[in-house]
Amino acid sequence: MEILSMDFDGKIKPHRINKVVKTGRKPVYTIKTEKGRTIMITKEHRMLTTSGYGSIEDGSICIGAELFSDDNPDGGRKYYISENDRKRRKEGAVIAGRTPKSREAARQRMTDYQSTLTFEDRSKHQKRVSEMNPHRADSLVKAQERVRDLWENSPEWVEKQMEAINKAHEDLELRVKNGEVIRRGLGHLTVMSNGEVADSITEAKVGEHLIQLGFEDLGTHKRILDKDGNPTTKFCDFYINGMYIEVDGLKRGRQYFIDNKYGNDIPFVYVTPYDYVDVIDSSLMSPHVENGDRIIEIIPPRISKSGKQYTEMTYDIEMMPDGPSNFIANGLVSHNSHSVAYGMITYRTAWLKAHYPAQFSGAVIDQRMSNPDDVFETVSWIKREGIGVYAPDVQRSEMRSVTTSDSIYLPLHIIKGMGAKKAEEIIDERNANGPFKSVVDFAARCKLSKSMIINMAKAGAFDSMGANRAAVISKAEEIIDASKSHKSVMDLKQGLFGSMISSSHKGHEVDVSEDPIIITVDGEDIEVDDTVRSQWERDIMGVLIGTHPFEALRDEPYFQNMFTIYPPIDEYTQASRNAHFCGYIYNISNRVSGKGNPYCSFMIETDRASVPALRFKEPIDESHEGAFIKVEGSIENDANGEGEDFTPKAICNKIIKVDVKKRLNNDKE
Repeated sequence: MEILSMDFDGKIKPHRINKVVKTGRKPVYTIKTEKGRTIMITKEHRMLTTSGYGSIEDGSICIGAELFSDDNPDGGRKYYISENDRKRRKEGAVIAGRTPKSREAARQRMTDYQSTLTFEDRSKHQKRVSEMNPHRADSLVKAQERVRDLWENSPEWVEKQMEAINKAHEDLELRVKNGEVIRRGLGHLTVMSNGEVADSITEAKVGEHLIQLGFEDLGTHKRILDKDGNPTTKFCDFYINGMYIEVDGLKRGRQYFIDNKYGNDIPFVYVTPYDYVDVIDSSLMSPHVENGDRIIEIIPPRISKSGKQYTEMTYDIEMMPDGPSNFIANGLVSHNSHSVAYGMITYRTAWLKAHYPAQFSGAVIDQRMSNPDDVFETVSWIKREGIGVYAPDVQRSEMRSVTTSDSIYLPLHIIKGMGAKKAEEIIDERNANGPFKSVVDFAARCKLSKSMIINMAKAGAFDSMGANRAAVISKAEEIIDASKSHKSVMDLKQGLFGSMISSSHKGHEVDVSEDPIIITVDGEDIEVDDTVRSQWERDIMGVLIGTHPFEALRDEPYFQNMFTIYPPIDEYTQASRNAHFCGYIYNISNRVSGKGNPYCSFMIETDRASVPALRFKEPIDESHEGAFIKVEGSIENDANGEGEDFTPKAICNKIIKVDVKKRLNNDKE
């Protein structure tokens, strides 16, 4: 079994458990942190603090101490850089070098790189050239050495240069406000997309990467503080998340900045134009000393009336020796073993999933109700495991999923427009006055709007009463009229199969026992089939309970032939740069990026998988919603971190809509 661990390089990645050992009953302390985390440990158990590993016993874990956490100080997103990401970048670099234009760009980058060599390397090169070409003067070498000497030994000259740079920044900002064009290039002041000014195009590239990661204020040229918090006369390139970032475009080396700017006491991140992406991503993931989660309370073990400490069963989790000796417990770094029940959560979760799959799955659905995509994925997995998943039912559903040994009934408030308060009212009415006798009886007792009745019918909430969904939708107005009768609901002669309020209310005859082939919705005639019912479920609940329309295609001759060229997207188990695939398209959302570029996000589904997809530059007409499509593009791995299972994501270049009904009719003919 694998759980998350912090590797030696600071990255969070899965690592295998070697064994779990029961270590007996011991007194347990409860630690509460500033960010709302709670963890229970024994006094000798070690956690990673910003000062190193420590325990309650040795005094390192105390109120005010900061525990290493796996997130940013504001609780924001975590940054992972996986081997798959690195592999894709390398592959992209190889592909980028195949065209004349890209090769020319590579040559230019090499030229730029050579122009950024250190003074020492440049001096050596120039001296070699001078020796080979005596006619060339060495004035350039001497000038470079003279400038370097001034930077290192003349504070007055440095101060004058800083004043000139600051004035240049002010002039540049004024020219930007006036709309003047600023020339960009190595060694030239450059305006970044957030309006801040970089000293060079190299520094600007690093800044743009930080902007893409979501940072608005980059702390450009912020004054460096010493270890006591006092301002120095030095300035950093960027300051984010408590980290000073220094961009070395002249290949001077990390030691140069230690000697001339930061000393040995001030931490900083050193990057070059060639590694800044990996280094910055890794540094953001690895918590800085200011990113610790401060302990605000330590609750000691409870004391019994007799004066003895209460104890709880504890466990040691031993990690495999081929990796780090720690794991992530509630977002905090725990050393090798973690006492008490929290250390067993992963173990117990796996046990519940194996022995009580329906109950476990129902709990997962309830936890993920706020995210329809997560619910869809969970329901799809449950169905593949052979567990029955049923629509919300007015006769048995509760506020949480109702489970048996092999089935799950979804909660009522998963229905679109059904809030928790209304769902509670329906359940209270059913518990107080018994099951509902018919749809009309339900409408009279619960007093819902026409649109809510229609939504519940589309979701299948009345199926157990024998009322067909299409019939309820087409006669929703009659059902509402019947429910408003001055007669008591108990006087209804017949509920489900052709309700008649009374002989004196002829206009209130409602028959919902037959499923019409054609119904009229918003003035439009709709042919009701499995595809329409599936679309209803998706629109109203965000999940598919019945048969997925893709399932019917797997045995059809036309689609079997098509699958040889455009296989179902669920068949992809690894990345592919030139991929052809097919599926149904849902959740179309046309958007615009922060840089003003249009793109579209959507889901491509089969009866076995739902895969997130993107299309750049061109929007997708929303009339494609629910359509069957063939796609040409690529498949990428969307898994976070390293060592995880392959999780496909589609990049779509060309989309072809297929008329399924027409193709099926042609096959029959």
